[in-house]
Amino acid sequence: ALHADIGAHVLIELGFSASEQSVTFAARVHASGTAGFDGAWLEMFAPRLVDEVRLALAKPRRRFRRVATDRLVRVHSQKGAAVARLLDVGLGGARLGGVSGRFFPGDELRVSDMKGTEEMRTRVIWSRGSELASEFVRSDSATRSAAIRLVSTSVEAWAAARTVCHPAACQCQNGGQLLEPLLPRAMHRRQVSL
Repeated sequence: ALHADIGAHVLIELGFSASEQSVTFAARVHASGTAGFDGAWLEMFAPRLVDEVRLALAKPRRRFRRVATDRLVRVHSQKGAAVARLLDVGLGGARLGGVSGRFFPGDELRVSDMKGTEEMRTRVIWSRGSELASEFVRSDSATRSAAIRLVSTSVEAWAAARTVCHPAACQCQNGGQLLEPLLPRAMHRRQVSL
């Protein structure tokens, strides 16, 4: 069961038994379980979640596994410098969110931590709206070293994360009733009436 305060921000990674790929998205705890059932209702920030799940189950998309992160980075390009959110990273590249400006495949970027150290050279693979994916310039030894350290610290953070599995007592996969916390509205009405 997920125990978190209402309003807490969480990072969710969905793993699949039929695929090595995973899907990660940010969420906020909207309500906690009551009536003897532990759990939480999450408000998800994942506009392409269904598409991501389909792709993860269809076929491998990358040579290197990506690890989800939720850290701010500096992005430098010929257009200037900006702050973006590092969404996931692997030994081959990274995906950034909240990037302003138009970028095209092949554009070179320099990505660094907020202190400006650990700079990594990357090339844009694709750009959609405020999100882009880039590959590391692996011929640059400083980039390779910084990417290895970044992936390592991200893996360590996930090693400390809680793992939550679908309850074994739930019979939804056998056509039975789905165990879930009360709907947030029902919980609010119940609390007001007490």
